Amino acid sequence: MDRKERDEIVSKLLEMYPISEEVSFNELNIQDKLMANAERFHFYYDLWLAEKAELAELEEKKTRLEGLIYDELRFPTPYSKNPHANKNLDRKEILEYYMPRDPRYVRLLSIIAKQKVRVEFFELAARSMDKQGWNMKNYLDNEKLGR
Repeated sequence: MDRKERDEIVSKLLEMYPISEEVSFNELNIQDKLMANAERFHFYYDLWLAEKAELAELEEKKTRLEGLIYDELRFPTPYSKNPHANKNLDRKEILEYYMPRDPRYVRLLSIIAKQKVRVEFFELAARSMDKQGWNMKNYLDNEKLGR
């Protein structure tokens, strides 16, 4: 995945989940933000866990696909559709040269890369909401000291 694709995914997520607006606060809205902070943290934390579970599922599919492709190439049947199927291929050749060229494998790797971006986004969002609580606490402590 290139940077442009990554930026598109992040910009769409930012449109749907405007985290930068949620973590900013000032003296006028700090009370509302304090009340909502724990709820928003759990919201983003739950999204992070859901996206992480989806990533784990995709990684499991990748493992199964690797096994399937390996079997297709190493132990071809008379009905094998893969033109590279050959009993003489060794493990290294299959893993390094043929598997990365399989369109199913390439497509799944692309999906996994996009899912990793989503996982990172929601992890960062959850951490930002957690950090916002500490930032608001420090802000309020400084306000008390300044008075």
